[in-house]
Amino acid sequence: MILLWHFYWPVIVVGLLIGFFAGKRAFRQNMARNSRNLTLAGGAAIELVIAALWHGPLGAGERFATNVETNARTTLGYYEMQVVNARLERSPLRRRLVLSGQSDDVQQRELKRIMNEIPGVSDVRWANPPTAPVMMK
Repeated sequence: MILLWHFYWPVIVVGLLIGFFAGKRAFRQNMARNSRNLTLAGGAAIELVIAALWHGPLGAGERFATNVETNARTTLGYYEMQVVNARLERSPLRRRLVLSGQSDDVQQRELKRIMNEIPGVSDVRWANPPTAPVMMK
């Protein structure tokens, strides 16, 4: 949560300000109900446009993804697993970390658990999931 706040606090603050002023304008005593709803919807639409611009063209989403991937590479380096790569899913950008590389099933399970602790990661998956061992009868 702290990592999200670090990248998206401007959008949250602008949203609160737009909401305050739209609400103040909408709930004046003389305003008709239809005008009130239109004013509130307009404020919400403006905030959605600002949030989309902040996330996409202004680059907050890419900065967030780069930060999480850097933390993942640092963690992999600490555990001496340089043969494993980590990246966040994109198109659309998600908080799911995708691991790939050579490792056995025990390493894959442990790395999945460890990487899930990185701030900003909601889920971890392997591009090449472990295969179940074949049991001989």
